[in-house]
Amino acid sequence: MASLPPVDDAGRDSSLLRFRADLLRALQRGDTAFIVSIVAPNVGNGFGGDAGLKDFRYFWFGGGERNRKMEQLREALQLGGVLVDDSTYAVPYYAFARRFPSGLDAHGHALVLGEGVRVRQSPGSQRPVVAVLTYGVVSLPKGWTGHPDQDGSSGVVWLQVGLGDGKLGYVAERYLRSPLGLRVTFKKRNGHWVLTSWAEGD
Repeated sequence: MASLPPVDDAGRDSSLLRFRADLLRALQRGDTAFIVSIVAPNVGNGFGGDAGLKDFRYFWFGGGERNRKMEQLREALQLGGVLVDDSTYAVPYYAFARRFPSGLDAHGHALVLGEGVRVRQSPGSQRPVVAVLTYGVVSLPKGWTGHPDQDGSSGVVWLQVGLGDGKLGYVAERYLRSPLGLRVTFKKRNGHWVLTSWAEGD
């Protein structure tokens, strides 16, 4: 089974470390003005959106998206990213081609985010443990179809995962991340880092 432990290239550029720290503080306090200030005027907006700040504002802050998008970006930055080249930084680390294992369909696989995550025989927090994973990449035989906790743990949703060799189990949804989730690229321009593109889905 493939494994994708966290990596982060930000330490290779001190200006990137400072920029990331500033952005994380802004996300923590919900500072929308700061976030918009570090977005490139021609930012690429996902799939189907026009480039530019107008669509960025619409997708990120319209329709109740503000808190969800900011929390996703905060997690992605905290997990770390990869320097695609000397002036391009992409987060989260697992969502880009040179990190996610080649040959694995991004639609049908997910990362188990964490150390010692228990895989249960059936969807319940008290069910027998069939495997323990640390940043393992699992298949999703039934996609992102959730199952309620059979032991009555309120709010816990379980997904069926494939462990290889035909073995199946269940992992709590909160530990699973799709490589097709929010992914963001930053570029260094004239000595300053700016958000230049983002995508979510395919």
